[in-house]
Amino acid sequence: MKSHFNTVIIGAGVAGMTTALYLRRAGIDCVLLESSAPGGQVLRTSDIENYPGFLSISGPDLAIHLMEQLDRVDNPYQYGEVIDVQVSEEKKVICTNGEITFDHLCIASGRNPRKLGVPGEEKFMGHGISYCATCDGPMYKNQEVAVIGGGDAALKEALFLSKICSKVTIIYRQERFSRSEYLIDLVQKCPNIEVMYSSEVLEFYGDDHLESVLVSTPNGEQKLTFAAVFIFIGEIPNTNFLKHLDILDENGYIIVDETRKTSIPGVYAAGDVIAKSLYQIVTAVSDGAIAAQSIIDEE
Repeated sequence: MKSHFNTVIIGAGVAGMTTALYLRRAGIDCVLLESSAPGGQVLRTSDIENYPGFLSISGPDLAIHLMEQLDRVDNPYQYGEVIDVQVSEEKKVICTNGEITFDHLCIASGRNPRKLGVPGEEKFMGHGISYCATCDGPMYKNQEVAVIGGGDAALKEALFLSKICSKVTIIYRQERFSRSEYLIDLVQKCPNIEVMYSSEVLEFYGDDHLESVLVSTPNGEQKLTFAAVFIFIGEIPNTNFLKHLDILDENGYIIVDETRKTSIPGVYAAGDVIAKSLYQIVTAVSDGAIAAQSIIDEE
């Protein structure tokens, strides 16, 4: 792998892959850096029904289409976790497997699932606790599971799990849902979804695998048994490696202008990692295209 590229793109989610596609089509030398499978957040999405041009498509299928497009333009891809970004003298990205210098940088590192932070969560991650229904839901076919959260993501994943599992219990700390009326209606009409409002998980129990969950409810504490628990309570931006740079807001999101430029010359950002009002696949694509065009305009 080369040690210098015109543009280094951190993150091979929808935004990062779109940036790479536009740059490669313009003849710009770039590389995608990713620490896991290409696709990012979209891999954890079961059914996408609001992306223009598709009546319905799964997140993994959309990621495959994007990778096929990148293969056609011979876009380089490198696996590795980014540890540091240096922009003072020599501009470079430091990864677990080496260093790459750059002229331009586009940060599209996305977000990670927010954790509950209650006892037992860390112990049973991957052993009954999951943050991806698409990834792990099929392992619990015809079993009873729980979904924690009440946002659109939680409702979508509960609906996905309802097609696989015998029963899905949504545990939500608020008194009622307040997001998409369309999704709320689908959840309320689903015969094998039960909702526990005004309830919070206090602790997870089990030996090698999750066995039960202690839940605070309006009627007191209850210990409930589930084969698995899927947590969807929000996201946090993946920007820990950027804390030394003065480009983050108080919540850790990257601040950019309308061209997706940060305050550091030559450094751009796109997708869910930036501070914006709407986090959707279609806006991630837009961010990637705008960032790429801004880089092209600088050439």
